[in-house]
Amino acid sequence: MSNSEYVELNGMPIIGLCYHDIPPREDNTPQKCYHTLKVVYVRQGNGIWNVGDKTYKISPGDVFIFNNNEKRSISTIYPPENLLLTVIDFEPRFIWANHQDLFDSSYLKVFFERKDAAFENRIPGNTV
Repeated sequence: MSNSEYVELNGMPIIGLCYHDIPPREDNTPQKCYHTLKVVYVRQGNGIWNVGDKTYKISPGDVFIFNNNEKRSISTIYPPENLLLTVIDFEPRFIWANHQDLFDSSYLKVFFERKDAAFENRIPGNTV
């Protein structure tokens, strides 16, 4: 089950706040990309998130950061709890297209500058 709210600009959604409630499962769904950037907060549940050739443990309090070129899928949600996610989902042009200098494209570096081999999509909840 999902619930989403979006802000539109010229009739197109540019930023959204989504809530996902996903029951326990084992799933071999192929990884796929999404056209938006995402910041995901894990409110409840445990599982496995596959991002490219990396595998991440999912735990409450974790934060995940994804760009629009990263293939990913949640392969496992462990019982007994559902996985509860809060997702900030936005178009990069929300920042790039702002001509009033309220935003700076440098805010997007965390999504696109992945030169460091040590980059991880997951920020563990116990480190925040």
